[in-house]
Amino acid sequence: MHQDSEISEVQNQRRGRLMANVRAARSRLARERARGDSGGAVIELALLLPWLAVLVFGTIDLGRAWALKNRLTNMAREGASYAQFNSGRVNCSSGDDITKVAKAEDPAVTGPSVAVQWFNTSGVAVSTPTCASPATSGYIIRVKVTKTMTIITPLVSRITGNPVTVGGFEYVAAQGAT
Repeated sequence: MHQDSEISEVQNQRRGRLMANVRAARSRLARERARGDSGGAVIELALLLPWLAVLVFGTIDLGRAWALKNRLTNMAREGASYAQFNSGRVNCSSGDDITKVAKAEDPAVTGPSVAVQWFNTSGVAVSTPTCASPATSGYIIRVKVTKTMTIITPLVSRITGNPVTVGGFEYVAAQGAT
């Protein structure tokens, strides 16, 4: 029996040494693995950061353009509302006119361009409106407000061109000569 216990003790010692060796190997492998991956995250970040920046700043440019378009459309709407009953008031030297009313809607938008055009009942463009000649009742009046916007994202500006022209417009029917 004594011999069996000695064999069992030797086997336990061998198992213990084997387990210690396995633990040491796993620990060494884990350290080597950790040491080998330390620069991987930095390289991944370096590869993805330019694309993330283009995505973020491109989204900002898109938001700026959308907001400007909404502001210009509101300006055109205000000008068209005035034009509906004052169709002959375009670029007048005195008093209110369609361009002044449109620009006054949002004074924070600097340097917008306002264009007014008339269309007869068939949809054909007719003469350029002036203060002396109002539109015939039933004519369609288009008020278009545009402005250039500078793109801040270099890659997007190469695709779209820089600056880009953003605009808004509105159509109304002339309600009578004034």
